[in-house]
Amino acid sequence: MITKSQTKRKQDIKTKLMAAIAMLLVSSIMMVSSTYAWFTLSTAPEVTGINTAVGANGNLEIALMPKTGATSDITSAVGDSVKAIQEKNVTWGNLVDLSNNDVYGLDKINLYPAALNASADRATFGSIMLKTPTYGSDGRVAELVANTSTGFYDAAKNSFTPNENMGVRGIGTASGMSERQLAYRNARSAANTASAAAKSTASNSLSNNGSALANIAIKKGTATETTKYTLEDLQAMQRIVDDLLGTANKTGALQYVDQAYMQYILAYAASAQGGEDTVYRAVQALVEADGATANSVLTAAGTNVPGVSDAVEKLEATKTDVTDANDLLATLMAGATEASEFTWEQIGPILTLLANPDTMKINGINANVVKDNIDALVNAVLSGEGINVTMATDGGVYADIADHCGNYSSQVVIDEITYGGLGVKKVKARMSTDSSISAYLTAINSAVETAGAPASNVTAGETPITDMFGYVIDLAFRTNAAESKLLLQNEAVDRIYSDNANDGTMGHGSNMTFSFVSDELVGVGADNNPDYSRITNLISAIRLVFFTPGEDNNTVVKYGALVCDQTAPVNGEWVAKIVLTDIDGNEATKDSDGNYEIMNLNQNTAMQLSVLVYLDGDLVGNDDVAVSAAMSMSGKLNLQFASSANLVPMDYSQLHTPASGSGNTNNNGGTGEGTGNTDTPAEPTT
Repeated sequence: MITKSQTKRKQDIKTKLMAAIAMLLVSSIMMVSSTYAWFTLSTAPEVTGINTAVGANGNLEIALMPKTGATSDITSAVGDSVKAIQEKNVTWGNLVDLSNNDVYGLDKINLYPAALNASADRATFGSIMLKTPTYGSDGRVAELVANTSTGFYDAAKNSFTPNENMGVRGIGTASGMSERQLAYRNARSAANTASAAAKSTASNSLSNNGSALANIAIKKGTATETTKYTLEDLQAMQRIVDDLLGTANKTGALQYVDQAYMQYILAYAASAQGGEDTVYRAVQALVEADGATANSVLTAAGTNVPGVSDAVEKLEATKTDVTDANDLLATLMAGATEASEFTWEQIGPILTLLANPDTMKINGINANVVKDNIDALVNAVLSGEGINVTMATDGGVYADIADHCGNYSSQVVIDEITYGGLGVKKVKARMSTDSSISAYLTAINSAVETAGAPASNVTAGETPITDMFGYVIDLAFRTNAAESKLLLQNEAVDRIYSDNANDGTMGHGSNMTFSFVSDELVGVGADNNPDYSRITNLISAIRLVFFTPGEDNNTVVKYGALVCDQTAPVNGEWVAKIVLTDIDGNEATKDSDGNYEIMNLNQNTAMQLSVLVYLDGDLVGNDDVAVSAAMSMSGKLNLQFASSANLVPMDYSQLHTPASGSGNTNNNGGTGEGTGNTDTPAEPTT
């Protein structure tokens, strides 16, 4: 007989089990941890009146497909949650974590324009997934050829090798280069890109802050005993420091210079003059290590590219100057207000490190004596000759960058030039560097080129993929719910409990977030306001394909595209939402919560779903990408999934009501009388 207390207990348990979506998150990192159910059973020996209630929660589980491509090889066992990430990913769970670039290499993939190798009705596409362009001698695209391979990342070789395995696959073409030849080519390309980016970043910084520099220089050159400087002057110098050193949201010009030297050191080590393969591989590991600098790589590698030691020594001195300027600014700006005033004795040491006005020339006149020649400047303005401000070698950091990358210039506006009690306002001027040194990076590039490419030692069947065009994430799903659909969850929701406060189980919705966007993509619109249309155009050219893989053909389930509604970056980021369509281009069906329906799920049956990401060459043009950089932007894709079924999770207190600051998602233990227990359901990323 069931007592009243037993009946009440059952009702209490029932009340606690609130409907929630077992969430899965897939991003440019892809995450999924294990989920399984196990039962705590009471036995019923020969004592009457003891009944055992066995219950299990509703689940939607995810796993990364194992390399074998067999869902039967996806396992589930106690202890999965504490396994190494590459082992955990291929067990049933709720978090597939692909953030380890040494294992999956997703950070090595740049999307270049390609086309899907689709059938005429766009319902399927070939095992050769993408078509890439071939070019004629006139520079035009001759045709699109289905010539791509898929392969896994090999950390030891720092490349993707073609194979037929499943899991995380890069898509690209193999040029027949050896691993070492590829390292030489890629390092030279990366060095040239970083050098161009350094020059571009410095030039843009000069465009944005050169007016302030010129105004301070003019003010210094025409100073009287009462001349004061403002907080605005300090803020302009702080912007310069940020442009040079970089911030959390952008790479600084000096960081790009550092990257260029590291890549040239690597290219030289991989060249025909670089010695054994073990040498360049060791240098490659140094270059890719966190916190690496040209100085640290050069010191540890012992590979001395002709001329690089002097160049790196100068770079280190420049970095020290900017760091010192940053420290002085922090001290001076602490507690400063809009009404604060500063003397030259206070700001002079800072400005001198960045752009020394005593070595600066204005129309050939030293800026520190421009007061004695003010009539010549006024005549230049009135005659239309204009104002030219030049910064020579040893004239501050802008000049130092020119020593590394070559000269550059920018148009600026000087607020006012005063003469005889009269002032000429808003004077247009050109600021330019005037380096007396043949650019260090140009000379070092020549030395690396002279060293020559290494000989080929390609092993049959091991030709690496040299040019990347996309990637595929192969996933498996299973659910214990009947008649349910797999949904693409649009908004960020908790992966287990709808009212949860545990950050460790919070999902991030389906979107793509771009944390780096090249300054070259920002144009100038009306009223000199920034024009960000090139950024949103490029974002909209990224395509997704949700498909079920086959031996000869892949069947399309849904197509996806990115839509970015932002008109300006928010906290330095651009976030695009994902829109799904059917094979005819019609927007996919949504549920009542606005989530897209992807496919039907069969109860208690593992089902495969893969996601292909590529850049559609029909939608992107030359004007949509950065001119001087191989990478125009970089981002992280989040794909969060849900079930249309009303999944009921177990009320597991350590995940549902965590202690303050708790974020634990790896709890395997815990018992419940008559209740099954599961691990946390899941999350992925690409």
